[in-house]
Amino acid sequence: MGRFQCRWSVIALIAIIMTLFGGTALLGAIETAPSDVVILLDNDISMDMTTIPNIAACPCLNPNHYYIDPEDASHNQRFTTSFPDDGSELWRYHYNSNEILISVLERDEKGNLRCEAANEQKGCYDRRILGHKAVIDIMQEILSQNTANRIAYIPFNDKDHEIEFTSDMEILNAALETTVSSEDTSDEKALQKAYSLLEKRTPQEKQERTAHIIVITGNQSRKLKEQNMLLSISESLFQTISKKDTSLQDHVLIHTIDLSDEEAQITVKKKNQTLYHTGSDREAIHRSVQKITASILMGEIP
Repeated sequence: MGRFQCRWSVIALIAIIMTLFGGTALLGAIETAPSDVVILLDNDISMDMTTIPNIAACPCLNPNHYYIDPEDASHNQRFTTSFPDDGSELWRYHYNSNEILISVLERDEKGNLRCEAANEQKGCYDRRILGHKAVIDIMQEILSQNTANRIAYIPFNDKDHEIEFTSDMEILNAALETTVSSEDTSDEKALQKAYSLLEKRTPQEKQERTAHIIVITGNQSRKLKEQNMLLSISESLFQTISKKDTSLQDHVLIHTIDLSDEEAQITVKKKNQTLYHTGSDREAIHRSVQKITASILMGEIP
């Protein structure tokens, strides 16, 4: 048994003894092992309502906002899938809960769509904003609760803003805020980079530091439509890199938050991997973030 496993066996035994003898108040004094966390963020344009051209883009997801076509009352509805490009101008008439026109979409003098930035000051949000907030909450909690923790940040497709392991929140936040939306994103390539970062660590770091990968994605819906939910999770979201040494995978916990709205909210666990399918529900996302950070801060291991 390695030193790392021995350490945790001793900690577990101490915890049991202290609990039996009424010493639970002292459990918080036991310092958990530091963690290395790789955060993978889906930056596909389908998550970003400000991207133009935007036919397949994510709409404003605020359930209190709605869209009214003043020339056809039958078109009054909330956004569900994507911006239509039929020239109807329906999605230009975007109102908040106080019936104030937001007008997120407009057309320029050439007839091309242009879009004001989605922002929470107007009450608008999309999967890009939801994903960014989840990443910030995770980073802040992990680094503030244990300064020995380290985080690496990898967008699905934005090499210029990848950050290797650091405990500097300012560096991580700057990379997150400047990440651009992109086409041709790949969760598999991002996972390969995550495993490579974890593999590059020294033998001592691998022995003494728990390893986690967090995937935040909103672009899985097209796959979920084609297959049964659990099969899709098993074959896609939980797909491991077959060419990698399984010894590393067996010591990495993978947490996935799926922001797509195609299926009901569900949590699925499989081996050392957990999927939280939250959709765009902010409370569900918050609960998932809390569970993930608790797993990391408690030093959970596979």
